[in-house]
Amino acid sequence: MKKILVVALVILAISGISYAAIEEYYEEKPIKIQKADPFDSEKQVKIRIGKDITFKITVYQGEFFGDTTISANANIDNTTQKKVKAMYSIAFFDKDGKLVGCHQGSWDLEPNDDVNYGSGIIYADEESIASITSYKLRTQVIESKKK
Repeated sequence: MKKILVVALVILAISGISYAAIEEYYEEKPIKIQKADPFDSEKQVKIRIGKDITFKITVYQGEFFGDTTISANANIDNTTQKKVKAMYSIAFFDKDGKLVGCHQGSWDLEPNDDVNYGSGIIYADEESIASITSYKLRTQVIESKKK
């Protein structure tokens, strides 16, 4: 039984190495989310993170088919010569550290390709959005194995 466990752990370790991140970033910062529309850039918060694969995440309170939302859409830009899978997770918290809303998204990018990832929609009521004081953001990019 111990040998099977050791073999399983070795296989997991090897598979983890084959998917090692090209880039990873993490940040926690204060934020004040304002009501805006997609073209009202003065009221939007722009979060930029990354080096060779950059994420520009635009955050604001909006509406989606009549429902109040937090928009956390991203422009993801792959400046490398590698095919990659770019992932980000963003979460919003109130002053007590309580989670108000979160989103996780990913996209496969060809070398020197970018995408406007427009699916970063988080449903929340206006009162909850007004209570947000901080965010936590994690990005990770791995070399894509898709053909």
